[in-house]
Amino acid sequence: MDSPAVEETPDVQVLKRRIDKLSLQLELGRTFANTTDLDKLMDTIFERAIELMEAEAGSLWLVDRERGGLVCHTAEGPTKKDIIGVHLDKGQGIVGWVAEHQEPTVVYDAASDERFSAQVDKKTNFVTRSMICVPLATGKQSLGAIQVINKRDPESRFDDDDRDLLHGLAQSAAVAIRAARHLRRMKMLQQLDRLFNSTLDFEKLVDTVFAKVIEVLSAEAGSIWLVNRQTGQPVCRNAEGPTKDQVIGMTLEAGQGVVGWCIQKREPSIVYDARADKRFAGAVDAKTGFQTRSMICVPLVVKDEAIGAIQVINRKDSIEPFDDDDVELLRELAQAAAISIQNAWLYQSQQKVKELSAILDLSKEITSTLDLDHVMLTVVNLTSTVVHYDRAAIGLFNAKGQLELTAVSGKEGVDRENAENKALVRLLAAVTDGKKEVYIADREKHLDGASPLPEARDYFAVTESRSLWARPLSDEEGMLGVFVMESRRTGMVQPGQAETLQILTNQATVALRNAQLYADVPASGLMGKLARRGEEVKGWPLWKKLTVSLAVSGAAAACGLVRWPVTVAADCEVTPFGRTAVHAGVDGIIERIPDEVREGREVDEGQPLAYIQDKDLRAQRSDLDSRRNILQKDMQQARGQGQVGQAQLKELELEQVELKLVEVDRKLALSVIRAPRHGTVLTPRVEETVGTLIGTGKTFCEISNLHRVRIEVYLGELDVPEVRQGMPVAVKISAVPWKPFPGARVESVRLEGEEDPKTKVRTFTAVVEVENEDLLLRPGMTGRARITGDTHRLGWILLRVPYRWLRSRVW
Repeated sequence: MDSPAVEETPDVQVLKRRIDKLSLQLELGRTFANTTDLDKLMDTIFERAIELMEAEAGSLWLVDRERGGLVCHTAEGPTKKDIIGVHLDKGQGIVGWVAEHQEPTVVYDAASDERFSAQVDKKTNFVTRSMICVPLATGKQSLGAIQVINKRDPESRFDDDDRDLLHGLAQSAAVAIRAARHLRRMKMLQQLDRLFNSTLDFEKLVDTVFAKVIEVLSAEAGSIWLVNRQTGQPVCRNAEGPTKDQVIGMTLEAGQGVVGWCIQKREPSIVYDARADKRFAGAVDAKTGFQTRSMICVPLVVKDEAIGAIQVINRKDSIEPFDDDDVELLRELAQAAAISIQNAWLYQSQQKVKELSAILDLSKEITSTLDLDHVMLTVVNLTSTVVHYDRAAIGLFNAKGQLELTAVSGKEGVDRENAENKALVRLLAAVTDGKKEVYIADREKHLDGASPLPEARDYFAVTESRSLWARPLSDEEGMLGVFVMESRRTGMVQPGQAETLQILTNQATVALRNAQLYADVPASGLMGKLARRGEEVKGWPLWKKLTVSLAVSGAAAACGLVRWPVTVAADCEVTPFGRTAVHAGVDGIIERIPDEVREGREVDEGQPLAYIQDKDLRAQRSDLDSRRNILQKDMQQARGQGQVGQAQLKELELEQVELKLVEVDRKLALSVIRAPRHGTVLTPRVEETVGTLIGTGKTFCEISNLHRVRIEVYLGELDVPEVRQGMPVAVKISAVPWKPFPGARVESVRLEGEEDPKTKVRTFTAVVEVENEDLLLRPGMTGRARITGDTHRLGWILLRVPYRWLRSRVW
């Protein structure tokens, strides 16, 4: 038999509705905690607000960062289609008033409220009876407002309890929105960090950094300044906005203006009203008519040295000034950008030194001989150490005044009948006729435009090259020929390499001219010397002829009968037995490296090698710990007062805080980079990484156990067949010539050889492992090794090198 229905009293119904609302609020807490998609989060907030308030209609408004004021993000009810996307000026309507004053309000009779605008009601025949409007805000920053209209029950009106409940929801939602935006910002910073580290091209990097700054902060104008190393004055390297042309290239005195102040003080600065700031210089504004309202300027700092500053002016999408969040975002962005710019700066300097060193080596090589063929092959092959190309060639004028292709990189001879080479000769002839350098950076652009060099169009038709550079070789005596380089990629020659190539071609011209002059001098005549020597032998006495004949016969017999072990002598180098890379577990700036962690010093397993800055993590942990204590007290208080729903909500928040604490503790532990094993630090100058940014998984240093090391013996191609695993090895290291290595044997011979880019000689490596308990051997030490091989007839040993050379050329 069914139980009789129990009639619910009004008090029970109120209590039931409140329990339902608390349950819904608890569900919302879980949703907010697990949602990071901003658009999805907005829709969820609004749907739940309508459900929670049992409202007939409503709308969610967000700050319009393009025009200022508010814009309707989403809506529900009969007026939905008419209101989504509607823009309100600052303070307009009840929604605008609530967003501006950040005060929740309940309107019991909309028609009697002077702030209410009935335009939408008149247009749609909808009747707004009552409403609640609460702000979406975190701290003093307004994000927008939530508005709900009319209870579904026509007899009901919103009350203060509804207002407080919706306001609590809005506060939780604002925190969730702020967290989602913060997460999106962090992801964006990570993407920018990867972008900044994607190139070491200094000019390209500066442009990339600045473009992203303007985009991220949606600024109306801005500029990036770098300090001139010689004068110490900030110079504008790039700018955007109406004053762009007047600002690029401008130089400031040290400490001048907001930019100079930030660089000098190494501190960020936010200017809410530029006209009221004494540091602001309005000369550019006065000249161009541009009005600077507000600005942010942050220094680019690396290791306590300010290398420049980034300045952004006026928020493009709002009349509001920049805020502290913008400063923090730009500061973090500038921190990553500064390190990338400094690295690009250093790389550019190192590349210049490397290029000059390569030119010096090339100059020594081409001036060390007067062999014309050797000089030409050296120039076309070794210039690749300065410019990365796929092919280089030299054309010289012959005795008849005709231009001939005389050397091609990677080739011992030149096929003059090849169609591509014929087209190249015609191109080179055109270059010599023009008597000036030709550089085609992009084949497609060259072919699409009016070609100043028709021969280049013909040449590109038969080759895969996409860029080409050619320069006549001429001196005071006249035109000698032309040097050309080509590549399958566009932009072969970088802007900073023009001067380097000019030096290189001038030196090549001198070397080629000298070799050409020497080639015209008659040879001394080897055959004449041999003939004169033969006449001398004919005049020897008989006894002398017999003695020489017996000696030659004895030597020939010894070569055929005596067996002798083959010995292979070669250069060698000490290398680590095994390298272990030590990686960072979290992103951050290296704050400190212990004094005992230096190149060449031993470290124990688990020993701290570096400390990543954890100030923010510790502050975050302190905040979370305080939040946990507060939540525990609130939960206990709610339980004591019988507020079950409130207690469950606090318990859920407590669980989220506990999870965050675990994650923060994990990151704090990983902020100390520790040695994964016992070994010696191999990385040079690790102490100089203090103040630099390191990413998760990036290598901090390398360590190796040097108590046992490898000695790599570099074998020529002809010696490789004589060496096998297990053969005894005698080693003498130049730094410790007295140190013996008893029992040293060949452990292995690597299968693949390596080609020296300068000499084009291929070497193979035999590996020897030796004990190094006294740690006298250090990686990089060199010496000589002698490997004792199998025994062979003495004649074979003496003649094996010329015999192999002859067999390699005679089929």
